[in-house]
Amino acid sequence: MVPEFIKASSIGLIFIFIPSILLSGVIIDGSMANEERFNGTVIDKHFVDNHSNLQVGTIYDLNGKQKAITTVEYQPDKFTIIVKTKDNAIHRITISSNIYYTTAINDTVNCVITKGFFTGLTWNTYILK
Repeated sequence: MVPEFIKASSIGLIFIFIPSILLSGVIIDGSMANEERFNGTVIDKHFVDNHSNLQVGTIYDLNGKQKAITTVEYQPDKFTIIVKTKDNAIHRITISSNIYYTTAINDTVNCVITKGFFTGLTWNTYILK
């Protein structure tokens, strides 16, 4: 028969051990990411002006009464370009306003994609200028 305090500590260790392994995997995947460089042609540009999102929701207080809650989320300006590579792959890249205004459609740009070491997921995409 196993004492209760050993069972409880084993369950506690499992709840600490598994998330720490997952977090370590994510950190290693991002920190050891592979960079892929490519050239592409700008085929389109998009600008989304800054705006605010107003959201209204309801919550219940300790007495069970329903209350309204509002939140405001600010969205800054967003500058994106769409780049087409020689092998017809399309990439949407968020860029700074400086690059947005100095890059024209049909310009050739040098891009970098950072992909995860284990997962191959795209961590970052940017333009070298």
